[in-house]
Amino acid sequence: MTEILLSTYNGAKYLSQQLDSLLQQTDRDWTLVVRDDGSTDETKTILQHYQKQFGAGMRIMEDGMHVGSLRSFERLLAASKADYCMFADQDDVWLNEKVTHARQCMARSEAETGPEVPTVVYSDLTVTDEHLQVLGSYREMVKLRPDLLLKPEQMAVNNYVTGCTAMINRAAIKVSLPFGEHALVHDAVIGLAVAAAGGRIVDIGVSDIRYRQHADNVVGAIEVRSGWAYWRKKIKGIKTVCRQQYANYKQARDIIAISPSKFVWNRCMYLIKR
Repeated sequence: MTEILLSTYNGAKYLSQQLDSLLQQTDRDWTLVVRDDGSTDETKTILQHYQKQFGAGMRIMEDGMHVGSLRSFERLLAASKADYCMFADQDDVWLNEKVTHARQCMARSEAETGPEVPTVVYSDLTVTDEHLQVLGSYREMVKLRPDLLLKPEQMAVNNYVTGCTAMINRAAIKVSLPFGEHALVHDAVIGLAVAAAGGRIVDIGVSDIRYRQHADNVVGAIEVRSGWAYWRKKIKGIKTVCRQQYANYKQARDIIAISPSKFVWNRCMYLIKR
């Protein structure tokens, strides 16, 4: 059994397009489980409308609380009894073969190692503007190098498993929960927890998602550029950068007990090699 976990919050502007794309999946052997995080716009009305179209294939968790994206996904994951889970964001669009490709990749991996090995399958994203006009590859835009992040202490400094591309198995769910006190984003926690447990992180090899960028993204694609102007901007914002990296360090420390010096060393090595 597979569950697609969707956390919504004031997502009325784009939510219908995402739900339509789920309805158009060629593989429909899954259940959509939605948790609304206390929306004040028309999000709940949209969900109720689509529940009629999904029928038994959609469930809505009701608790009336606003806990933020991270803890909302944690609650969805903790409540799941499925063998496999995928994560959906309210503002993206999935291409028709997304579930099919994820399931095929997971099946190949588990055929090699067995379902008892924690496994995440994931992919690159196709970044778009708010009108779904393609801007490019996420990895290329942010200069992401998964090949330099093979060990847990390396992955700790730069997550490359984007949740909305991923499928995880039951073994991965077990090693990922509960999220730590200093967790920042669900995908980074899951990716690092699986790596630390000696699990597998497998690239699906094809991007089946339109990753929409707009003014209200919780996390988005920030293009990394070269040249003095880019680095001057970084230097001017050094305090913000340091705060962000310290938060990343605390998240990683909860999972792999990494030291501050090792975190800084691996971060510097990644930036140099990238």
